[in-house]
Amino acid sequence: MADGTSAAPGLPFANDLDTGFYRIGANSLGVACSGVNVVTVDTTGVTVAGTIYGNAFRFGSDPNTGITPGDADQLLISAGGAKIVIVADSYVEIAQPIRAAAGTSGAPAYTFSTDLDTGLYLIGAGNLGLVAAGIPIFSATDTAFYLYKILCAEDGTVSGPTYTFRNDYDTGFYALASYVGIGVAFGGINVANFIAGGIGIGTSGVGTSGTNVLAIAEGVAPTTSPTDVAQIYAANAGNYGNSLFVKTQDLFLHNNLLSIFPRREMLVLVNAGAATITSIGMAGPVISVTGTGSVINNDTAIYGPRLKFNTGTTANSGCGITGGVGAAYTLIRGDWDFDVSFHAQTSTTMAANNRTWVGLFSDAGFDSDSTPSLHYAAFRYATDVDGTAYWRCVTDNGSGTPTVTATTVNPTSNAERVLRIVYDSVASEVKFHINGVLVATHTATLPTATQLLGTVCWITTLDTTTRFIQFHKVRLIHN
Repeated sequence: MADGTSAAPGLPFANDLDTGFYRIGANSLGVACSGVNVVTVDTTGVTVAGTIYGNAFRFGSDPNTGITPGDADQLLISAGGAKIVIVADSYVEIAQPIRAAAGTSGAPAYTFSTDLDTGLYLIGAGNLGLVAAGIPIFSATDTAFYLYKILCAEDGTVSGPTYTFRNDYDTGFYALASYVGIGVAFGGINVANFIAGGIGIGTSGVGTSGTNVLAIAEGVAPTTSPTDVAQIYAANAGNYGNSLFVKTQDLFLHNNLLSIFPRREMLVLVNAGAATITSIGMAGPVISVTGTGSVINNDTAIYGPRLKFNTGTTANSGCGITGGVGAAYTLIRGDWDFDVSFHAQTSTTMAANNRTWVGLFSDAGFDSDSTPSLHYAAFRYATDVDGTAYWRCVTDNGSGTPTVTATTVNPTSNAERVLRIVYDSVASEVKFHINGVLVATHTATLPTATQLLGTVCWITTLDTTTRFIQFHKVRLIHN
């Protein structure tokens, strides 16, 4: 048989002489239709010169893998009988997971034909990264999201905050008008503002201007006990002189005096020569006088304003203060782990025949007894039982037989003393400090932890000579 050509195949058909098989060359077979080569078969494979039409393309050894038609105008690529890719005239759908190389920040695994260094890549196991122009922008792990560039969002409003919550769309953060700061919304209502000049808490108008201020809208004073949940409120100037309170009495701001932490204070104020005490976080302390001639006067010294407790000239006359909440001896308990400091100035008149107490007591009776059967933790100097002129540290649980430790600090000189008592309910101990120095630690006959106590600063003369001690301040901190 002759080799033939595409125009005159060597093996044509009787009724179609330009259609058939012919030999193109060594080891090369051609198929011609109407004198035109449409298929070439050689040692490298089959080459189709025209369009192939068919219902499916499969492999003889793997008949459920190949290309088949799907719905109208769809092409399916399958493997093992499962759909892998669906190609339509308007979309390409990937029906199975796509696997790619990990990539790098400079050559992401998933990128764009016109921007090859922008896309997604695998930073490490369980760590997905997003880059733009080869620079890391964002990463995500199974525990956290990390943002490496500035996050910009719409301004938002009080009713539609920028940063909000999936189940609460009107609670969150937003930009204040003219970008003066950040607003906080709760239920579509402004509750706080943060600006360069300060912080405002209350209404939308609070805190939008100022310098280094905390502005709080005026509230209503809580009436429940200090053990309830904390509630900050502001009192108007007419009642308390621009004051800030906390329901648990943990914070008080008054006339430039700021007390932070659970703290209560009694302060002496000078008021036209009258004996005046103001209290912070406790009911007004009781000023008591016993015996003919005892008097309390206002006084001043280098340490500031103070009260001067002067006894009368009759034996057992005395005077001082007792502090509490609503009543004396109801201020604090040991299981609140209190830390109380008394600021007082002693005098040379205390050298003989007096009984002086500074501390915390459960009831009256200390003025007439140097070892009362009360619960107390206090500093004592009582010449009827103390043989040397030094402060004693004393604790009792109502037994009448207290634990007493003598210090080396003289109470009879004209000197400012900071007498500090610390109750630690966990360690079951009471520590005594004078002017910042630890002078005693008691673990026996401590006042019962649940027993209410009140502050006491008291002096009694035991003869007919007037004696005095000066009181400046009590500061109490507790849990």
